[in-house]
Amino acid sequence: MNFRSLKCAGSFFPSEPNELNAQIKRVCLRSNISNSLNKSRPVAIIAPHAGYQFSGKLAADAYSTCHGHKHSLIVILSPAHKVAFEGISLCSQDGFEWGDETILIDAKMRASIVKHGMATLFDHAHHAEHGIETQIPFINRFFRHSRVLPVVLGHTSTEKVAHLIDYIHQQCEGRVLFVLSSDLSHFHPREIASSLHQKVAKLIETGQSSELNGNLACGHAAIRGFLISGLGRSARPLQLSSDDSATVTKDSSRVVGYGAWAFYPPRAHILNQKHRDKMLNIARQATSSFLRKGHPPDIAVDTFDTPLQTHMPSFVTFQDQGRLRGCIGSLKSVQPLVKDIAKNAIKAATGDHRFKPVQKISELKCLEIKISVLSHASKIKVKDEIEALNQLQPSVSGMILRFGRNQGTFLPMVWQSLETPEKFLRGLKAKAGLDPDFWSPDIELFHYFAESFSESG
Repeated sequence: MNFRSLKCAGSFFPSEPNELNAQIKRVCLRSNISNSLNKSRPVAIIAPHAGYQFSGKLAADAYSTCHGHKHSLIVILSPAHKVAFEGISLCSQDGFEWGDETILIDAKMRASIVKHGMATLFDHAHHAEHGIETQIPFINRFFRHSRVLPVVLGHTSTEKVAHLIDYIHQQCEGRVLFVLSSDLSHFHPREIASSLHQKVAKLIETGQSSELNGNLACGHAAIRGFLISGLGRSARPLQLSSDDSATVTKDSSRVVGYGAWAFYPPRAHILNQKHRDKMLNIARQATSSFLRKGHPPDIAVDTFDTPLQTHMPSFVTFQDQGRLRGCIGSLKSVQPLVKDIAKNAIKAATGDHRFKPVQKISELKCLEIKISVLSHASKIKVKDEIEALNQLQPSVSGMILRFGRNQGTFLPMVWQSLETPEKFLRGLKAKAGLDPDFWSPDIELFHYFAESFSESG
């Protein structure tokens, strides 16, 4: 068999296998991500590709989210750092080899991609490409029996990258992990780099892929392609960690930024009990502060665990002995989750026009808080009301109905009181200000999923 050696060994990571394994073990031990998340299986990760002394811990954070999960294929999507070319390239070798270790390349998938004209074989683009090679030892540690498919992106369209991602995902029937290999901004003062990281995080987490560029992330083509793919559009992003090179060099005048993210299926539960308890506490404390002082509290976002800094939409519900007392939320990702929850909690308690505002701390203490963290909403294509009813997923998904300026939404928890699709849809139309019997082909429907939890468990 024809194996490709790791040319970056000795520079980006140790060349001696035992030393390499020891370094990977050390950075994995420093990562506490796998202990702080629910055990949902990611569909993609963003992992940095700098020398392990700089970004190895963040790469470990990304890969640790995959711990205990099986993926038959690991696809690495890397920018071309050394060779300028047009299109998307694959390599012709059978796998990677270093020391006594080997990882096989999925030759069958490679042949299928080339056959369909989505990529070409171009070994030169893969030679010493650190965007690929820095990922291999981590893949070897976390996916001992999986095959890989290294993909180097040249000058190509975002749509072609997205098409490739969706094709591979469909062919593998979901048993694939996409590794989006990327560092962030390069050679800015640390303060500017931190600001740019916040911008990148917002773009990634809110799906604003068109604004990502090489100044923000060298792997922008892979990230943009994933975000507009069918798989990526519905995925739930979770920010895991961030850092820059000054942590090691102690030189904050000219740094390289790094970040780690994981992306999950829309129905995945990705926040553990610690994070849920923290969010419930944020909602209660923010509302209590508002009632005492008359203005919203300042939320120091960077003092919270990184996953809670992720931009995610949320709803906050107050209940009085099981009866609705207020419910307000966001349907789109617009701000970090901790700020979104604080804002929505205050609005739900004091600004839901259906109820008298909560005015006293004593009343707030008698109310139970429920939180729903939402996935991205996906449009449902229907031709008539019968098809719309058939598309509803009782007790599973929430729904947004839009007709002109009229709009309404029901969270998945509403299925508890409106148990049939007919009752659910009629109630949703009424909430949107429409007659329950009304239907028009211009009605738009969007469904979403919610990770819901409450103070009562």
